[in-house]
Amino acid sequence: MLVFDTPRQWFALAFAVIACGYALWKGGKPERIGGAAMLLAWIIQPFAVDTKAWLNPQYAAFATDVPLLAVLVWLALRGDRWWPMWAVAFHFLGMVMAIIIVVDPRVRPLAYMTALGMWSYLTVIALVVGTWREARRRRRLVEPERG
Repeated sequence: MLVFDTPRQWFALAFAVIACGYALWKGGKPERIGGAAMLLAWIIQPFAVDTKAWLNPQYAAFATDVPLLAVLVWLALRGDRWWPMWAVAFHFLGMVMAIIIVVDPRVRPLAYMTALGMWSYLTVIALVVGTWREARRRRRLVEPERG
């Protein structure tokens, strides 16, 4: 069973698809790699979530986050962009929330779900900002100085 049953979840999916599509369309190689990795993670994740036990640790969903983190770390270490560093930090903090729920089950479910959503949005926003900056940089290289 998929997890897209509320308007908020559909909005999150649409936001991710549009943001990653923007990165694939307007970004440089790092943005396209990051956008493709994020889009793939967003497509796979709903199949990994245990919708019958929302409040239990989501081990399979966490496992889908690890490859995305690896791609983002690789982009941050090998690239010349700032956005992957922000994306790594935000994505890692989301993963830390998943670990916290395992370590301390007293964490309130609303706090857990809110934090996961917040870090997820911020990860995608880092990609959008990075893509926008790269597209702007390319435009400046193509357009002659107006004076």
